[in-house]
Amino acid sequence: MNSRITRGLTVAVGALAVAGAALVAAPVASANGTLSITPATGTGESALAVTTTGGCASPIATHYVVTLSGSGVTGDITLNGLQPLSAIPAAGSQTTPMSVPVASNLDMAQAAYSYDTAGDDTSVKIPTGVYTVKFVCRAGGDPKPITVYEGSLTLRQTTAGIVFEEGAKPIAVANTVKPKITGQAKVGGTLRASAGTWNPAPDATTYTWRVGKKAVGTGASYKVKASDRGKTISVTVTATKDGYNPGRASATIKIAK
Repeated sequence: MNSRITRGLTVAVGALAVAGAALVAAPVASANGTLSITPATGTGESALAVTTTGGCASPIATHYVVTLSGSGVTGDITLNGLQPLSAIPAAGSQTTPMSVPVASNLDMAQAAYSYDTAGDDTSVKIPTGVYTVKFVCRAGGDPKPITVYEGSLTLRQTTAGIVFEEGAKPIAVANTVKPKITGQAKVGGTLRASAGTWNPAPDATTYTWRVGKKAVGTGASYKVKASDRGKTISVTVTATKDGYNPGRASATIKIAK
C-alpha cells in the first residue's frame, strides 16, 4: 500500500492509517462525563492534554482514543490513535479521573485532515468553529464506545495559523447596535449608513446597498436615483475580523414618492 508522510503522520492510500491524527468512523455515543483541555488557549503548535472527570469504569475497557469532531469536519479526527489504558499513570481500575497527553497538535491534525481517502493532498483546512473533543474508552480495537467524556474547543483559522480556546466561544463577529440610515430619503438625496457596534471590534466593515433584492451600491453613502422613488432601500453592513466568521446586520429606509 502506497503512503505519504506529512509532519510525522503516515496517511495510507485507500484507507487512512495514521500514526497520530486520522479520520475514523466510530459509533455515536452519549457523554458519560466531561473533560478539560490544557492549555486553555494556544496555537496550532501547542501540545495538548485532556483530563477526564472519571475513569473508564468497565473491566473490558483496555484502550482509549481522543477525537475532534464538529459540523465543520467530516467524521472524527483522532488526535492520538488507539492507545492502551495501561499507559496512563495511576490509572488503576479505571474508576479515577485520567489525564493524558494528546499525541498530535492541531497543526498535525489539520495536516492529516487535508488528505482525502485516496491519499491526495487537498489542502483542506479545519474551519473556524466550536468542536467537541472526546475521550472514548474502548475494548481493544472494537470501535464501540464503552465510556465517553466530552469537552468543547473553539478553533479559529487566522492569517497566522490556528488558535484555540477551551470551551464554546463566539465564532462570529456579533452585532450589538444595529446600523442606521440617515440623510434625505428622496430623489437626489444622499443616504449615509452608520456601521453599528460589533463585538469583538471588527478589523473592517463593508456596505452593500439594495433596492429590493438588487444590489445598487457600496460604500457608506448612496445617492437616491429617480428609479428609487417610493421604494424601500436597505443597507447591509458586513463586519470582518481575523479568526472570526463575518457578522452582518441591516437597516432600511423608505424613499418618498
